[in-house]
Order: sequence, then C-alpha cells, then structure tokens
Amino acid sequence: MRKILLLCGLGIFGLWSSLIKAEGPEFSADVVTINLNDRTERVIGKIYIGNFRQRKEMSISDKRTIEEYGQTVVQIINPQRQAMWQLFPEKRKYWERNGKIPMEQPPLPGDSRHPCSQGKEKGISCAKLGTDNIGNRQTDKWELSFMREGKTMRSLVWIDPKLGMAIREESPGMAAMELRNIKEEAQPDNLFELPNGYQKTEPPQGRSAPSSSPGSNGASASPPSQVTPPRSAPPR
Repeated sequence: MRKILLLCGLGIFGLWSSLIKAEGPEFSADVVTINLNDRTERVIGKIYIGNFRQRKEMSISDKRTIEEYGQTVVQIINPQRQAMWQLFPEKRKYWERNGKIPMEQPPLPGDSRHPCSQGKEKGISCAKLGTDNIGNRQTDKWELSFMREGKTMRSLVWIDPKLGMAIREESPGMAAMELRNIKEEAQPDNLFELPNGYQKTEPPQGRSAPSSSPGSNGASASPPSQVTPPRSAPPR
C-alpha cells in the first residue's frame, strides 16, 4: 500500500485528477487500487460524472486525519454554480471555493495535443499496444515511457473510447488503479449540490485540505495520461 500511495503522490495515477468531462455519457464507478506484488485490492472511493459536474468520494486511512475530519471526504465540482465544495460528512462541515472552473478536458494519448505528440521534446513517448477488455469495457491500451530523476519509467493506460477517458492505469510490477462497476446512467442532481445541514468553515491557516485524491497530479512527475473518486449513500 505504501508503494501505491507513493505512486499516487507522484501523480502517476490520473484517475483522481480534478477532471470535469465536458462531453460523453454520465456514469458512476468505484475506484480500486491494486498492489501488483501481493494482488491485494482496496476500494478507495467512488466517482460520479454527470452533465459537466463531478463528485468524488474518498475513504481516509490516516488516523490523524480521521480524528480531525472523519473517515470520509467528498469533493463536489459544479462549474454551473462556479463552486467547489469539500465536505466532511461525519463532522457535518464543508469548505467552499468559488470561481470559474475550466471545462476543457486534458488530452489523452493519441490526441494531437497530448505531450506524446511532441515526442522527445516533452520527454515522453507513447505506443499503442492494441485493444484490451477491462471488465466488460473495450479499451485501447497504451504504454507511456518518460524520464524521472534520470531513470526511464513506464506506465500502462487503458482508455475507454466511449467514456472518453482512461479506466485503468498501471505502474508495472508495483501498483494499479482502476474504475470498476461502471454504470452508465443519468446522475441525480442532488449529488452535485451542497447538502442541507452542513456548517461552513474555513481551512486552518497553514494547513491544506485533506485531499479527495490519494495525491497530487503533478504533471512534471507523471506521464500525462489524464484519466480521470465509500460505498455509502451521499450525505444530504
């Protein structure tokens, strides 16, 4: 699990990136991490994509963070309201950030705008390995190679052309992250609204919010695959 968290912190997994899909079907999915050494799996969250809006739920394991914020963190991004909310259901509190939210979806491998198209200039190369099935989804499988701290690193990405995003990323021999139980259906509007009964608070000075992702999505540290979340009812 430590390796998985490290990879997430480096941004190798883009499944948790703050991506607002501007087009494509609405859907929900579980997010699963896989330790490729001992084959253990863990559902770490859930993601909902619906009509230009996004909701990500994450289960927290750090004891200190649980004591301060609770075991679940929910992030709602609603560009229509120019708002992003960070919810702490167990504390019935939330943080709010307002402002225009970019709607442009980052390019995927194979897109002319993707860094792979610039090849060595961007320090990254991509190769399409063919098609593959992830669960019951047909995907295009890509291999990305890039340099980090003088070493060549590889990442595998499975892109679902129907969803227009990757549903699995893998660092060979170490860890993988995958979307499972993908359900294409309209998502309820209340998933993307601020629920009643929550008290607005401000983040403590000098402290950042507990992320609704396992780590940052640092572009300089990761292959820019740009994929774009506890199994419980959403807080109301």
